[in-house]
Amino acid sequence: MPVISKLLFNENHVGIDLDSGESLRVSYDVYSQYKLASGMDLSGDLYMEVYDESRKFECRSKGVSYLGLRARSVDEMKKYLKKKKFSDRDIDDTVEYLKGKGYLNDYEFAKLYTKDRMKSGKRGKDLIVRDLYRKGLGRKEIDKAIKECGADVPDEEAVFQLAQKKYVSVKNKDNPAAKVSNYLRQRGFDYDIIKKVLKRLGEEVEE
Repeated sequence: MPVISKLLFNENHVGIDLDSGESLRVSYDVYSQYKLASGMDLSGDLYMEVYDESRKFECRSKGVSYLGLRARSVDEMKKYLKKKKFSDRDIDDTVEYLKGKGYLNDYEFAKLYTKDRMKSGKRGKDLIVRDLYRKGLGRKEIDKAIKECGADVPDEEAVFQLAQKKYVSVKNKDNPAAKVSNYLRQRGFDYDIIKKVLKRLGEEVEE
């Protein structure tokens, strides 16, 4: 049976070195719950319990680190932890833990993502919505975020500037207006705003 050869006390966890060469990490709550100590013999069941707690701790730690780069959706978090070979049970535990801490929230993620994509004025509502769907968000969160952030009301001037820039690159090609229109659709803008800016662009070209 593995025996605890050393305990290492860190800021947010306790490291457990076993005489088998294996190393585990658990929370201070688990350390206290099992009254872990150097020289302690971990029986079969006890070892498995401590091991499971260690995997739970590792899964939560990976989840927190993943959020350190940027906000994530629940679906992104689950897929990331799945790639790290954690069990479904530990992944579900981590997701609920992160939700409880306020670190993981699909609606807040949708708002942050939408605002970020709107900054440049180069992405329309349809493209943002499509991207959010790909990140696993539901229609309710998406619609609410889009409306609150104002992505459903495009900035006509910003779209017009995009159209002008695109027109310069295609004006000597066949049917430049259609090319500008297709470009704006690919950027996620709807037909109403495209119609408006093409009309303005046409008036400008004729002058």
